[in-house]
Amino acid sequence: MVDAIAHAQYIDFSKGWAQGLCELLALLTELHIPRASGAVRAGLWQGVQLKDARTVGPGPERLISNWLAIDSVPGRLRFYDFKGGIPLGAAQKAIKESPVPVAAFNRGFLSFAPLHQLQEHFGPNLPLEVVAERITNDFLDAGWPDLHILPRDARPKFADLARQAMDAFFLTKGLHSFELASGRHAWWPTAAQATLKRLSFSWSGGPSGSRQIAGRSAKRGFHWHYGVTCWARTAPVRHMRIAGRVIFTSDGREPIGNARRLHKMRRSFCKGWRNDKWRDLLLAFWFWMAEGALFVDVPLGEGEALRIRLPPMSFDAPFGITAPDDAGDSDDEEDDPESGSGDESDDDPEELDDEP
Repeated sequence: MVDAIAHAQYIDFSKGWAQGLCELLALLTELHIPRASGAVRAGLWQGVQLKDARTVGPGPERLISNWLAIDSVPGRLRFYDFKGGIPLGAAQKAIKESPVPVAAFNRGFLSFAPLHQLQEHFGPNLPLEVVAERITNDFLDAGWPDLHILPRDARPKFADLARQAMDAFFLTKGLHSFELASGRHAWWPTAAQATLKRLSFSWSGGPSGSRQIAGRSAKRGFHWHYGVTCWARTAPVRHMRIAGRVIFTSDGREPIGNARRLHKMRRSFCKGWRNDKWRDLLLAFWFWMAEGALFVDVPLGEGEALRIRLPPMSFDAPFGITAPDDAGDSDDEEDDPESGSGDESDDDPEELDDEP
């Protein structure tokens, strides 16, 4: 019940437990919560619990997810190894620094890229050869028995290749990266790239609207930037899962502080942002990134690409939930530090295995 009261009015314990407790006791008194033990009036507690509750309404309701469908993958995956005796340290360093997506395996690596493109990077002192090939769909569904790669091990290899490809794609688009407290990277546009204006999005037969994906808080004296972190997943359907991030800068370009400080700023500044806003930020970002196209081709090697479909996948629920719509709110509206309880977190629920 204390959690429900906290949702009714924000109580700040950051300045000390004693001060927070005083505020809590004052709130309990204001709400006429009985002090004596014994039977508690159910109606009173129900009123507190349901103060900001949302009601179930008639459906169906279309829900927009944070999943981008993977429309197609390259036809074949190749296993590369080095010819003859080579310095292993130099080979491992070259694999790690490869500008083309590669996933280390045994002494060599897996890649969708053709031999001549990879050899250009590895150079004459690290000659390569194609040891084996595997149809990509078979690799994702059944692994690679000849190489003793089980399906549960094949999927992380594919996710690693897709992550490298997405990082390179964002880099070519001029986005900046920031390492989060979780160790993952968020990709975000500067204020000059995204501008501080609302960006429209409208897919034929799909969602439409507008949002800023970068703005400036005059009250707090910093810029905020919407960014994304991506994961490739193969179950229950093949998709790219997107997590929304917010980066803060002092001048529209240089991030403020380290990952921990930015995490605390996000918890404070974004805690009043509701689902409608996060949804529209996602849609505005990808419409802007794809220049309104229905597909984004992410290179995995010369002549090979991962095709991602837009807009994000949607699902129909048999019922709806009545909730306030913040689509008309100003993007520059300041968050009231005494209200709201949600936050944008660096925690990654996508760390879960994607086994069906």
